[in-house]
Amino acid sequence: MHATLFVFRCTGAATGALALASAVGMEHPVWSAMSALIVSQEQLDATKSSVISRILGTVIGIGTACGVNFLIARFGASLYVQVAIAVLVCAILVHRFPQIRVSLWTCTLILASSAATSVTTVGLYRGEEVILGTVIGGLFHAASEAILHVLKKEEEVPAEAPPLE
Repeated sequence: MHATLFVFRCTGAATGALALASAVGMEHPVWSAMSALIVSQEQLDATKSSVISRILGTVIGIGTACGVNFLIARFGASLYVQVAIAVLVCAILVHRFPQIRVSLWTCTLILASSAATSVTTVGLYRGEEVILGTVIGGLFHAASEAILHVLKKEEEVPAEAPPLE
């Protein structure tokens, strides 16, 4: 039963995240679907931890990319220099707080994806896509655990004894 719920949970979370992100017009809804799957762990506590780490790391990565870009791009710093500084900042944080490792590739992704638009705009778009999918993945896991709990309770209910005469 647990394996079946895991399969349906992952399928529902990815599909639901993709559908909702598409319905609200997000630029790259696939980031929502991927995030819903990335946070899905075997145990609910692990999923909760993954959700918190994913959101926090994403926000830190976006903030770092935007901050570095704001501070040094105006002086002609190349993309490579900006990525190097952003990763350096995030790596210092990750060394102390390993659970925010996602910040390392988030800052890189945001800076490297911003050729046609501003770093802030790219950061906001990717952030909303990732956070939406992350929350949906967490909610699907919590819902599947609640369903499993109800099903287990139903199995525990003893059969009624025949009436005594």
